[in-house]
Amino acid sequence: MHLVIVIRHFYPFTRPSGVISFVNELVLELKKREIKLTILCLRKKGEKNEYTYNGIRIIKFNQLHLLNYRKKIQCLEPDKILFISSLSSGIRLPLWWFLLASLSRKFNLYFYQTTNSLKINNKFFLKYIFSIFSGRFVANDALYNEFSNNLNLDTKIIYPGVSRLEKLHSYHGKGINNLGFFGHISFIKGVDIFVKLAIALPEHHFYLVAGKGGKKDDILYHKFLKDIPLIKNMQYIGFTEKPFDIMKQCDLLILPYRHGGTILGVAQSAIEAMAMGIPVIGSKNAALEPLIKNGVNGFFCEGILEITAKIKLLDNNPDLYCQLSQAAQRTVQQHFTINKIANQLLEYIS
Repeated sequence: MHLVIVIRHFYPFTRPSGVISFVNELVLELKKREIKLTILCLRKKGEKNEYTYNGIRIIKFNQLHLLNYRKKIQCLEPDKILFISSLSSGIRLPLWWFLLASLSRKFNLYFYQTTNSLKINNKFFLKYIFSIFSGRFVANDALYNEFSNNLNLDTKIIYPGVSRLEKLHSYHGKGINNLGFFGHISFIKGVDIFVKLAIALPEHHFYLVAGKGGKKDDILYHKFLKDIPLIKNMQYIGFTEKPFDIMKQCDLLILPYRHGGTILGVAQSAIEAMAMGIPVIGSKNAALEPLIKNGVNGFFCEGILEITAKIKLLDNNPDLYCQLSQAAQRTVQQHFTINKIANQLLEYIS
């Protein structure tokens, strides 16, 4: 089977992206199954039109040159096309994929919405667009409700996943030392809450591994760059291609998202941390609810006071920490391994 994956952006990339990290894991797993794969994605200025990444053929097209896209997809002659969407706008999302799908109608088309999308009221319009596809997949339960219940479209849930399960993390009875945040410097993801937490807990060390967010977060980003040198117990690390080396040093992952919109259906950084046995403390939202079981494998908290209380609880209770750590990794083993996710995808598109 020749499968073409159409996605806006792919590796190599210069800013953190849970979607791209997950898709890369999925692509490498499919490659192991001897699936012929091609990635078709947008070309940025200065990029090559075609190259190979990890043995996968990557072909680029210009966003506004849709006839160029059509020519490339016809030359590839795939058996199936999987459109992987990370767009979250209620207008841009359907229109963009509708245009590409309309130019690919002769092939078997599948659609996978990976990020929580903003709602729009025109259900008839959305239903018409997504009816073009032979199959529709979504990355969490909230999206399933939108597609299946609100639009009355047959839809399957395919959670994100990871390939690596590390040796169980342990702080060896020394208490909670290192806390981490992985993502973008954005208001939605609550990076300002994480910074305030570092100021409130000077006895702990904080790793902030976060690249620049969107343009609407520019003011927050520049203010952050100005203030960060004043916080002695925080280490700021921008975009890195090796985030796991830093994540391994964390005792807890803190994800105080204000809501789940624009975030991968199930937060990839949370899955990655829990695969290492690192419990997650986060806010209750669509991107974390399928993953965290409150008090079992992590904690849901709202605001600095609640987060601080849970950190201190685990700091003084290594047995509870170990229970959460084991349960966190077990959750990933049971529901979020890339092997399981690849099996589901191949079953649905066969």
